[in-house]
Formats: sequence, structure tokens, C-alpha cells
Amino acid sequence: MKQLKFLKKSINLSIDTGNINYIKHYMVDHVTTNPSIIFKIINSYGYKNLLDNAILYARKKSIFLTRRINYAINKFLVNLINKILNIISGTISIEIDARFSFNIDLCIRKAQELINMCKEYDIDKSRILIKIVSTWEGIKAAEELQKSGINCNLTLILSFVQARACAEAGVYLVSPFISRINDWYINNKNNNYNNNYDYGVHLVKKINKFYKYYNYKTAIMGASIRNIDQIVSLIECDYLTVPPNILSKLENISFIKNSIINKYSCNNKNKLPYISENEFKTKCSKNLVVMNKLYEGINKFISDQINIEYFLASKLY
Repeated sequence: MKQLKFLKKSINLSIDTGNINYIKHYMVDHVTTNPSIIFKIINSYGYKNLLDNAILYARKKSIFLTRRINYAINKFLVNLINKILNIISGTISIEIDARFSFNIDLCIRKAQELINMCKEYDIDKSRILIKIVSTWEGIKAAEELQKSGINCNLTLILSFVQARACAEAGVYLVSPFISRINDWYINNKNNNYNNNYDYGVHLVKKINKFYKYYNYKTAIMGASIRNIDQIVSLIECDYLTVPPNILSKLENISFIKNSIINKYSCNNKNKLPYISENEFKTKCSKNLVVMNKLYEGINKFISDQINIEYFLASKLY
């Protein structure tokens, strides 16, 4: 049995792309996207009809450029969501503007705006995961959205405290960024650094054991995956999202014997006291991986969001 076929049967496998051709080729159940992915495809020939439709829609909705840009972004995303959900059987993760990462109300408003627009086109909201950066404010926004039945994928998980706060907030899914965590340790080697130790994988295993031990329902999606060893190590995850280049390798290798699913038992129904905002922010501020990689990730997503807006502005004048 090929490794890709085994993974499809064993876990919820997601492809990290917006490329329709890759989605059709690998036929996994789930898809994850982010502003960087959207920026790569929005001006591609294969998406011209989705873009043209979004531009026409925006021009009809408003005469003001800033509003037109917002309408065009949302309509393009809805068009893309609809197209992808007609191919796959599972969910698609769509990220809201990372500039709202530290504002609870704006996170909620932007998520509701997109979901309400999807409803207009009869897209089932249960198949959409709203991606929000796992700041304290992002987690609190997700908590409120979950109460209204909007499932959230908390992204840029780089520490245990973020994952714990997400579980306590009852969010649907978290995405630890495995390779970005490991990158920090590689770039900041110290006396305790071990070249054969994947720090991102270790964190995900710790989160998984904690969730199962305390019977939290929040799912884990291993993200930022760059090699097959990481996949083999994390096959007990609820989800894995994998880029097309790694799926291509999995498609061509045979079953790896040590791909064993470790199912942890739920043996403690008691929960710890909820973490406070002050404790959360203090622990994050002392975690150098979070302080470096969280803001780096947010800034990258913001940059690509702005690039999307500039591109749309050029079409909407």
C-alpha cells in the first residue's frame, strides 16, 4: 500500500493549497488556505472567471473603492469555497484578515461577514473553518463564533499555552506550525539543541496527550509540514495538512511500517482552572518562539492581504 493511500484511510488528510488542479489530483477530504495561498492564485488564468465575477459583483455593490475591494475579496473567496467544496467531501479553511488578530470584535465581524455571504449561496457553514491567528483576542473571538455554530481553525500555534487556551475556549481545531517551531531552534542553537530532535513534533505530541488526558474535544491539525518523517511521527493527529510537493512524495513511496496510530485514552474528566489573559500573555511574552515566529507569521499574512487588495484596486478603478 502506498503511503498516501494509507494516510487517507487513517486520518483526516488536508491539502495546503488553493490550486484546483492539485486538489483534483490528490483528492483528499480537506483543504487549507491562507492569504499567501490566495495571493498566488487570484491572478492565475484558471481563476479568471472567479475573479471577473467578483469584480462585477463589487462594482454593483458600491461606488467606493475601499468597499468595492472588501466586496471583491469576499466574493472571490466565496466563489473559491464553492468551487473547492464541489470537489472535496470535507471542509475548507479560510483565513480572515490578520490585521484583526488583536481585535475581538473585528475578528467576529469579519468571520460572520464571510459566513453570511456563503449562506446567500447555499454553502453549508459546517464545511467552512474560519482561520484566526491564535492571539488571546483571536482565541476569544473564536470562542464567541463557536457559540454561534461557526467552526474555527486557530492558526500559528507555536506554544503549549496557546493550544491550552484554545481547548478551554472550545474551539473546533488548532494548527500547530511544526516546521516554524523547529526553524527557530535551528536558527538559535544553544547547548541543549539536538539536531535529531524535531521540536515542532514534540510540541504537537505534548498537546495531543494533554487534550486526550483532559478529554478536550478540540482537534489538532499538524501544519507547516516539510518532510515525511514529520508525517510519520504525527499520524495520531486528528488532521494533517500537507503541501502538494510532500503529497507527491507520499504518492510514490510504499507503506512505512512505523506509521502506527497511537490512540491515547481519556482517563481524566476533570479540567484544570482556566488560564487567565494575564497568564496567557505573560507566558507568550517569555516564549521566544512565539515572540519571533508569531509576529513574523502575522506580518507575512498581512503583507499578502495588502498585496491582494492592491491587485483588486487596480481592477476596480
